[in-house]
Amino acid sequence: MLTILVTGGASGIGLATVNGLLKGKHSVILVDQYNPDHQPVLEDLFRRYPGQVSHYTCDLQKQASVAELIDHLRMNFTCLDVLINNAGRFPKAEAEFCDDVETTFAVNVMAPYLLSVGLMTLLSKTGRGRIINVSSIGERYARSDWSDIQSVKMPWNANRVYNNSKFYLTLLTYALAERFKGRKITVNCLHPGPTATNLVQSTGGLSWPMRILFGLVKPFRQTPEHAARTSLFLATDPSVDGLTGCYFSKCHRENSSVPSQDPVAQQRILAYCELLRTKSSQRLP
Repeated sequence: MLTILVTGGASGIGLATVNGLLKGKHSVILVDQYNPDHQPVLEDLFRRYPGQVSHYTCDLQKQASVAELIDHLRMNFTCLDVLINNAGRFPKAEAEFCDDVETTFAVNVMAPYLLSVGLMTLLSKTGRGRIINVSSIGERYARSDWSDIQSVKMPWNANRVYNNSKFYLTLLTYALAERFKGRKITVNCLHPGPTATNLVQSTGGLSWPMRILFGLVKPFRQTPEHAARTSLFLATDPSVDGLTGCYFSKCHRENSSVPSQDPVAQQRILAYCELLRTKSSQRLP
């Protein structure tokens, strides 16, 4: 039985991932932002899988909240087999900030970075720790600008901001894979595929024509259960033992975008995340 942490685990692909892990008799640490609508889901999980689920609330856009979560996990767990950075955010119609960081970047990039580094000791204790980042094929369509990493200086475009954040997450995956090589921790990322969830439509970040289009194609998208297969594969399958710094889709290894394979860019986003963490720690009392 593995101990596996899943962020964003109370809805969508995250919930499907949690259910799959619990059916496999694994112990799950479910992390999600407080939402009263999720309470029935959590109660159902506790009822069906007594003793297998631990639940923590965390506002992933706030570095202080992530740090508090890491402290709680270090106090309550002696090791962690797998970290699945599943939680994602699609931008709203206008830019929003928390701790001076654009919130899409905070949730999609900074939170995975902070959790990966903060839980490194717990993951290394197993001798086979795994970190899995849920990226997106959108990273291929990124239009990144290193002078505007958070994509806030140009006219606001929610789709571009989201794609850029997934591009940076893919870069970060490869950078962390290189950093953790000596610690017996593997780091991989994946594209879950187009999925019938409310991630995009619920934020209001898309124009009305795009929202209508998303609504029309939603019935033809895969279910969250199908989308969760690659996360489940990377979390539990022995065939990926020791495999690190890779991009997966449909449980198969694929190439991510050419720009994401640039080692200089990979180290650049890692350094940027470290800079933001340092600035945040200086603001804390």
